[in-house]
Amino acid sequence: MKIHRQLTAAAFLFISMAIMAQVPFSKKEVKEKMKQVADWQISNPNTAHEHHDLDWTNGALYVGMVDWAKLAEEEYNDGTYYQWLYKIGRRNCWQPHQRLYHADDITVSQSFIDLYRKYKKEEILTPTLARTEWIVNHPSNGTFKLEYGDNKTLERWTWCDALFMAPPVYAKLYRETNNRKYLQFMDNEYRATYEYLFDKEENLFYRDWHYFGKKEANGKKVFWGRGNAWVLAGLAEVLQELPKGLMERAYYEELFIRLCTRIAGLQNEDGYWHASLLDPASYPSPETSSTGFFVYALAYGVNAGLLNEDDFMPVIIKGWKALTDAVDASGKLGWVQPIGADPRKVTRDMTEVYGVGAFLAAGCQIYKMAVDTEADYIKIWPDRKTMQGNPLSGWVVYANENVSDDFWKKYDHIYVPEKGTTVKISDYARTLYIRTHWSTFNPAEGVYGWDTNEKLKKVIQGALDRGMRLSFRVVVDSRDRKNEATPAYVFDAGAKYYTDNGKRSPYPDDPIFQEKYAKFIEAFAQKYNDPDLVEFIDGYGLGKWGEAHTMKYIDPKNREAVFNWITDLYVKHFTKVPLVINYHRWMGAGKDWAGEENFDPDSKRLLDSACEKGFSLRHDAFGMREYYGQWERNYVKPWIMKRPVLLEGGWIVSKHPYHNDPSGYKTAKDVRIGEFEDGQEAHVNMMDFRVGDETMSWFRDAYPLVERFISEGGYRLYPDSIVVPKEMKSGSRIKIVHRWNNLGWGYCPTNIPQWNQKYKVAFALLNQDNQVVYSYLDNNTDLSVWIKGYPTSYEFTPKLHGVKKGTYTWAVALVDTTKGNGSNVKGLDISAKGTFTNSGWLKLSEVTVK
Repeated sequence: MKIHRQLTAAAFLFISMAIMAQVPFSKKEVKEKMKQVADWQISNPNTAHEHHDLDWTNGALYVGMVDWAKLAEEEYNDGTYYQWLYKIGRRNCWQPHQRLYHADDITVSQSFIDLYRKYKKEEILTPTLARTEWIVNHPSNGTFKLEYGDNKTLERWTWCDALFMAPPVYAKLYRETNNRKYLQFMDNEYRATYEYLFDKEENLFYRDWHYFGKKEANGKKVFWGRGNAWVLAGLAEVLQELPKGLMERAYYEELFIRLCTRIAGLQNEDGYWHASLLDPASYPSPETSSTGFFVYALAYGVNAGLLNEDDFMPVIIKGWKALTDAVDASGKLGWVQPIGADPRKVTRDMTEVYGVGAFLAAGCQIYKMAVDTEADYIKIWPDRKTMQGNPLSGWVVYANENVSDDFWKKYDHIYVPEKGTTVKISDYARTLYIRTHWSTFNPAEGVYGWDTNEKLKKVIQGALDRGMRLSFRVVVDSRDRKNEATPAYVFDAGAKYYTDNGKRSPYPDDPIFQEKYAKFIEAFAQKYNDPDLVEFIDGYGLGKWGEAHTMKYIDPKNREAVFNWITDLYVKHFTKVPLVINYHRWMGAGKDWAGEENFDPDSKRLLDSACEKGFSLRHDAFGMREYYGQWERNYVKPWIMKRPVLLEGGWIVSKHPYHNDPSGYKTAKDVRIGEFEDGQEAHVNMMDFRVGDETMSWFRDAYPLVERFISEGGYRLYPDSIVVPKEMKSGSRIKIVHRWNNLGWGYCPTNIPQWNQKYKVAFALLNQDNQVVYSYLDNNTDLSVWIKGYPTSYEFTPKLHGVKKGTYTWAVALVDTTKGNGSNVKGLDISAKGTFTNSGWLKLSEVTVK
């Protein structure tokens, strides 16, 4: 269901009911069923063979039980399940089981690590570290041809369920220690097992090599339900440990999605998966240990944003209903296949501890989806097209003070052949980037162009009149310029300089130049260190065209000192406005572009130091391989999603013959496509139309890309679901659950020091006039981690201090915490379809305060 504009209270209620119909179970129901099953199992321990405290059977139980223990304690203040688990670990001295290499015998360490995270006691973790340290340092070279009479063949992960037993332990240890040796060991062993046991035609795992070539009664290959369920559950456990953006994670995500897609199509009409995946008719009985772990993995995939909700929710719902139907009145879970290695018959009264572990793991993921019956579950749909005004996102156009008198007239009437009409530049670009000389800004000592230069003032005012922000680059080098870029008073004071075509440029390591420039930057910042007015400052400006290359010094040894001086100067004065620096292979060096294979070895180190000081990254020639080559592509990769990247394309209409480019461009449109694709690769936040005919080329030759960047580039943030109370008591503590997405390929850089996490999620209670009466800031929200494809969920528990009784409307906004009371002024646009107040709050649903 969509939240439409002009929604009434009744319409909001209808939406909540519609979503509840999609998720036909409440949190209360899910919680009660999990508690019943957990309590039965604890009261009825299995003491048969292979049920030692440390055996794999109980290890699988503990995986689900620790999830349930966490939920029970956090949601219902019930710590008894944690206490039960703790007693088991303590009486066994936190040791893994006996066999050194055997994957089964380290399964319990998954839960021990989770208990270590809770209790922070070193004795809990030490035995697992000792075991894994030995294994990692002495890896087995055993064969993959498993034979139960030969222990050497059990030292590696030679059966598919081993991928549940061991890999999560190493993933957890990598996360705890940040030591890549655990990750590398897991990755090497996992891939070896995959290559040996995974059938790439069926997209399923054989249990072990004995089943290669075997057939079921219907002639299909033999793929064991529980074995594949354990693989999938193990993948879910591993993915919860590997950080987003980790290089190795992509492999496990791809395999997880591939296996989930295959498994979803093998579910039976009754909601269960059976012992044989491809021949359920031969084993018609339900099988809940496989069904439990399949539901767990699929539900995790939806909750984590890895699987499409519309495709997988029907499977998950049917599977959870089947699982709950298998629980009898006492809480005993039935239909669990006994210990084995292949499909076997199952009956209703059969149960096993690992089936309970699977049930509890699934239930905890289902609980996250379930609806609180005393709350509104609101589904929100994204707006992918509307142009937004968010900072450091979207299109830029640039100019200087020497543009023609009809500059704005032309830019208010840009003809677009595809539309057959004209458009305004300000409907596409929200930033005017002014690149001009220091002498323009500061023609005489103490005199500033923003006060005195009528042309400059006119260009700036034209941008402000159109609701655009400003950005600046101050150029000091006069080479390739019509006029001297540095004001004459600097040379008159004795600054040393070099000449080119009769025009002077100062040496950047000259102390008089540095003194005068520092004084100007201080005044510049007093005027423009204003984030409401200015988008970014290009904080370098030295070298040819202000691009930090082809530098000349009094002494070339001063290169690094100059770099540090100029970057420190901008950081000191521009504390509220983002700073950017042009990144390329000749940073501060004396060379121009000299072939893609050539670079200065110090460029990376200097750029890294600027980024660490808080600079963001910009490049002036995306799409043109001579300038934006492999060095630049490689350099930016580690900084993606850590610093915003800004794109400017090549100057191709009147210069730079693009048909000579190694990319093989034949038309201007080809170049625009190349720029756009380079931008996708670098996950850029902003793209630049440049100026004049370059700008017109975008609208004439590549208008669809202009629109695509608005909808796909930069960042576009929205909550896809929010759960808020329908009734509340003044003075009580409430819970709000909200999940956020980023539609853009860039990111919202709240992590840069100039922003310092100033944008946060806030919820408000609106009165009948849509005014914010009470507002609540969720300070745990970090917008910089909202990456496309990775929804981020929060549980927020504010207290309703002093709220008067009455009826209000819930609303949400991305607020600027530096304004208003810190939680009541919208800072960023939300990319959602819905009803917004005039002050930018997205209305959600009505609530009654008693």
